[in-house]
Amino acid sequence: MNLYFCGCCDFRKAVFVFNLIALVLALMMAFVLPGLLKQQEFIDEVQEDYQQFDDAFSKNMDPRMVGGLLEAKLIANILVSALGIFGAWKFHKWALIATATAYGVFTVLDLLAGIPGLIIAWYWALAMYPHIMMIKLMDGGIMTEENYPNISSCCGSNSQAASPNNVATKVPNGSYV
Repeated sequence: MNLYFCGCCDFRKAVFVFNLIALVLALMMAFVLPGLLKQQEFIDEVQEDYQQFDDAFSKNMDPRMVGGLLEAKLIANILVSALGIFGAWKFHKWALIATATAYGVFTVLDLLAGIPGLIIAWYWALAMYPHIMMIKLMDGGIMTEENYPNISSCCGSNSQAASPNNVATKVPNGSYV
């Protein structure tokens, strides 16, 4: 089983990175979106985008409703990203499962949004991978609090993990004072 994301960092660090990126972007959008919803130009653009669809929902949709749905998704994103960071930090499998599941739902929602959502959907699908791999490594007893110092790696530079005497071994319990 592969221990490293793209051969660079361990999956725990990858979970941290993906969740921090999602958290920062969601927080920035949470502050920007309310201002955009007050600008008539933005509202007109949203209406034009949705007029291309030929269904009753799109024809009768209020752009502020779209903004409200987006704000709800941003709040969910903030909470889910924080949960993912917590799960990786404390090695809580349930938090990682919940985060990966939410990212799967975000992927589907963004795919349903059409062309504008494809890039975001790609990000969510990619973000699920380190969560799933960390869960598998935890299930295999490899990614544990006790063993993490042996497999921890950033940019492939962990000399301890690369040592033939320390690869995937348990860290001895006891006092090092």
